[in-house]
Amino acid sequence: EATLNVGEKLKLTATVLPENATKKTITWRSANTKIATVRSGTVAAVAEGTVEITATSGDVVAVCVITVKLPDGIDNVTGDKHLNIYDITGRPVRTDAKSIDGLEKGVYIINGQKTIIK
Repeated sequence: EATLNVGEKLKLTATVLPENATKKTITWRSANTKIATVRSGTVAAVAEGTVEITATSGDVVAVCVITVKLPDGIDNVTGDKHLNIYDITGRPVRTDAKSIDGLEKGVYIINGQKTIIK
């Protein structure tokens, strides 16, 4: 088990035994990529929630439960007339927006600054 804040990464390690095994390929999978993604064992926390990350090699499966939380605090957005809002992965959410009203809770990049909406 592990706990991450949105935006953080964690490197998981899986070892295939015995050392002389002929098939050493490990396949990584996230049960919910909206909460966390995994690539080559590196977990990236995307949104608040709990998710299972699995490492599979042949018939053997290992599971790590990852809890993703919002970091403490909030960066308030005030005074901007035009907001460019992106999710934590850089995908546009809104461009040239007038406010943050209606955004779901989570971590965003707003006009180039990390912003936490609770």
